[in-house]
Amino acid sequence: MCLLPEASTAPTTTRAARQEEARAQALRRVCAGFITTISPHSAARLADLMTGSRFEKAA
Repeated sequence: MCLLPEASTAPTTTRAARQEEARAQALRRVCAGFITTISPHSAARLADLMTGSRFEKAA
């Protein structure tokens, strides 16, 4: 019976799962600060600013 390798990998798997969950939670916290809603007017202005011809005129 070779139960020892399985027993040694189980805690590692659990630790890896906890680390992955901690990373995911940290990423959600960081990204939550960047989630915002802009008005349709601001979105239209931003789209207008991002057109190539506007950048060329500004340069």
